[in-house]
Amino acid sequence: MGRRDGDDFVSVISRTREGKAEEQSLSRAVRNRILERGQAIVFSSADGDFDLSESLHAASIKSVLCAPLWNGQRIIGLVQIDQRGRMLAEFDQRDLEVFAVFAHQAALGIENARLHAGLKVAIEQSINGLVRALEAKDEYTSGHSETVAKLCNMVAEYMRLPKEYTETLTRAATLHDIGKIGIPDRVLKKRGTLGTAERRLIRSHPERGSRILEPFDFFAPLIPIILHHHECWDGQGYPHALAGDGIPLGARILAVADTYDALVSDRVYRTGVGVQAAVKELKRVSGSQLDPELVSIFVDTLKAQDYPTRQRMGARLLPQDPFAGTN
Repeated sequence: MGRRDGDDFVSVISRTREGKAEEQSLSRAVRNRILERGQAIVFSSADGDFDLSESLHAASIKSVLCAPLWNGQRIIGLVQIDQRGRMLAEFDQRDLEVFAVFAHQAALGIENARLHAGLKVAIEQSINGLVRALEAKDEYTSGHSETVAKLCNMVAEYMRLPKEYTETLTRAATLHDIGKIGIPDRVLKKRGTLGTAERRLIRSHPERGSRILEPFDFFAPLIPIILHHHECWDGQGYPHALAGDGIPLGARILAVADTYDALVSDRVYRTGVGVQAAVKELKRVSGSQLDPELVSIFVDTLKAQDYPTRQRMGARLLPQDPFAGTN
């Protein structure tokens, strides 16, 4: 199979009858004939097409089926089957009819995949724009989602979690506070103690975020992580009071990273603490609010990556060995 590359076609996948992936160049004569006719062709040595015969004979091809991949507007690629065995029957018109149907379905599949990928990127960019809009409302939380995502990615890699799950977790961490987009500034930025109704409103953001993402199938793996990132190890969290291993792994990792960045960052109602104090607090709530094993892994990850000295900490640089005395 070949895809269009400018005015030419390049081979992107090829297989032998035995399933071996052997590089095969597309016949220029066959390609030109497809572009001339705009439809599938079948050729055998008995056809008497001299130009095509010479080209295929030079490539040791006895018989060939080739069809264009139309996206509805132009040819985006070609799919070709060569017959090289002496003892095998040559392709005929009936083979061509079946092959043409296959090529049509393949073209539709390729174009749908391309459109789906483009739509996914567009929606992700829009959602990420909402995240930035949310953080722009409050200078104290600016960069929080990005930092939490980096922390989650570091922990997942340290744990050697599968690449696909690591990517899902990192994306979920980026979007974990998206549900706050509909919460009024007077509540998000309030300096004093929150009232009962205000606290209930803040606690609704995991469910709000889940509802924002629900219409999009490709965000489905993110939803359990976002929905449950405020559950507690002891079952006292929200929104569903899950406990222990009943909380999705990604949500437990996100909870540790989210808590850590909240501790070390300045907020409207308090100044951020240093790494030593943050680690001490993580250990204090280990086994109640946070998964104790993941807290230990998180601290080990910070040590291994020397994360506290990263530029994200801005002017509030930390000591070279911020973990002294925290064991």
